[in-house]
Amino acid sequence: MSDMGSPGRLLYSSVLLIASAVLLPVAVLSSWAEICGLSQRQLALMGVGALFLAPHFGTWIEGVQRTSIANSVVLVNLTPVWLALAVCGSAIMA
Repeated sequence: MSDMGSPGRLLYSSVLLIASAVLLPVAVLSSWAEICGLSQRQLALMGVGALFLAPHFGTWIEGVQRTSIANSVVLVNLTPVWLALAVCGSAIMA
């Protein structure tokens, strides 16, 4: 996807804004009862999750723009290896 010189933040913000504009009405109309049934704590946790997810998308788009496709594919496909190393490392520490 070419960003025509736009900074990465503008690009991912635009993509997420368009996706939200399309998906939010569908989600609200199809799940209004569930949304109304959420507690204040659940809504707060969703907000905190969104605060962490936003920088994740920002850094991900910036990272993809700064590396080759091959490097990106290798890093993504190594996720199970990183997870296994983390699990083994935490088991050794315990």
